[in-house]
Amino acid sequence: MTAEPFTSEFWRELPEWMGYHREHDPVRAVTLPRVGMGAYLVTRHADVDIALRGPDYLKDPRNIEDIREERGLPGLPFPRKELHTELDDQMSNNDPPTHSRKRGLAHKAFRVRDVETLRPWVRELVESMLDKTLAAPECEFLADFAFPFPMVVIGRLIGVPDADFEPYRELANTMIEHQRGPAVDKARAGMKAFLRDLIQRRREQPENDLLSALIEAEEEGERLTESELVAMLNLLLLAGHETTQNLITNGLLAFIDHPEQYELLRADPSLLHTATEELLRWVSPFAHTQRFTKSDVKLSGCPVSAGEPMVVSIVSANRDPAVFDEPESFLVDREPNPHIAFGRGIHFCLGASLARIEIQEFLSALIERVEKIELTVDRDTLTWRPGVFMRSLSELPVRLVRSAR
Repeated sequence: MTAEPFTSEFWRELPEWMGYHREHDPVRAVTLPRVGMGAYLVTRHADVDIALRGPDYLKDPRNIEDIREERGLPGLPFPRKELHTELDDQMSNNDPPTHSRKRGLAHKAFRVRDVETLRPWVRELVESMLDKTLAAPECEFLADFAFPFPMVVIGRLIGVPDADFEPYRELANTMIEHQRGPAVDKARAGMKAFLRDLIQRRREQPENDLLSALIEAEEEGERLTESELVAMLNLLLLAGHETTQNLITNGLLAFIDHPEQYELLRADPSLLHTATEELLRWVSPFAHTQRFTKSDVKLSGCPVSAGEPMVVSIVSANRDPAVFDEPESFLVDREPNPHIAFGRGIHFCLGASLARIEIQEFLSALIERVEKIELTVDRDTLTWRPGVFMRSLSELPVRLVRSAR
């Protein structure tokens, strides 16, 4: 297992790499790319569960700065002000009590805007996009379907008007595809202005959308501030987009690699529920998440000092033989399936219900309309994007063979 962590080669070799380290080096010291900061990569399910749920593990790096200083550790490798920008000070990066307040208000809004009511519209969208995809003999599935699909869904969820969708799409495309650079800085400024304008319009004229529900949500006299609303919408856009994109793209690749499982699902559509959960386990769309230790801890007997960053591997935990029978087998009828693809504890994914609707409706339409899925390039030529948290394909060229039935 020689691949450097978080490189393209690492993601290609991920199952073998994680299998080796779960057994021999379950809490491995690694270096985070770009910032050059040391961290620990946690791979065993039991340790991942502790890190996701335990009170000694924090999300907000601002809360460990004093600990690092007291321990004589180097300062954080990014300016403190970057943690306070309006787009970035998101609920997912907060700890209690700030997280608790934001989460409570967001949960109220999600209950008001029941995402299950979006299911018929999501199915119509899937059908429409599949029509376009199937019109060509071959397609680049990531660009043609998996990338635009969740963006349209999130836009509808938060209430982006049809007349404003194109500028929203262009700004979101730039932010998601490029992540850094002058074009991204310009897009971030544009998105911030766009969201502020949308918030103002919804204050004046509420609609039946999530943004209106977020604005109206109140708990013990507390409401989300305008800056918090901007950060919340940005979180929904970024977290809800690439995770769904990865789930659909890597899920399609799973069926290409295991055609017998696709045939089994087509023959028995009642397996849609278990197939969805198996895709979530197998793909683990948010492969890794970050935590910081609040105090000295031990994981699998390995000491980790207070103030240290950790990369917590959900994707490795979901392949741990201590929890799953035949963890390296992709089985659409797997039961039980106690995966943790949506995390655990206070940071459990708020968008889990929507993600399940998206993948269920995608799979349901796919097995009805597509008989066979074929790669149009050699499997070994597929490449993975380097990065810490997501296992993302660069492209997926395929041929979708229409069903005769």
